[in-house]
Amino acid sequence: PELPPDLVEDLGEKCFPGDVYLLVTDGVMAAAGSQAALEAAFEAPDAKGVVDRALAHGGPDNATAVRLELFQ
Repeated sequence: PELPPDLVEDLGEKCFPGDVYLLVTDGVMAAAGSQAALEAAFEAPDAKGVVDRALAHGGPDNATAVRLELFQ
């Protein structure tokens, strides 16, 4: 199925090589437990590291992260 046109945006002129986007579920946010822990999780080199670091703080929730890094 296709998304409705009002939900689709061409980001071709807004995204550049070297940009990194990190998409996380509320489970990562809750699992991190504090702002400092969340920032430490976001410094992980990959999405698995983000989840691992967040869950290391005892979060009981499901946690998912996706890292999108743009290359030329």
